[in-house]
Amino acid sequence: MEENTAKVPEERQADYREMYLVMARAMEKCVRELIEAQRHCEELYLRSTEE
Repeated sequence: MEENTAKVPEERQADYREMYLVMARAMEKCVRELIEAQRHCEELYLRSTEE
């Protein structure tokens, strides 16, 4: 029985580092947007309690 030792050609291998960086950047952007939204809502709340 012959063992299958075929490898994926280099140009077809996934660039896991690039995929990780794309995901990390997107998550960081989302976190920043959520923090900004939370701060905005806190400001709205504080303004409404001052009246």
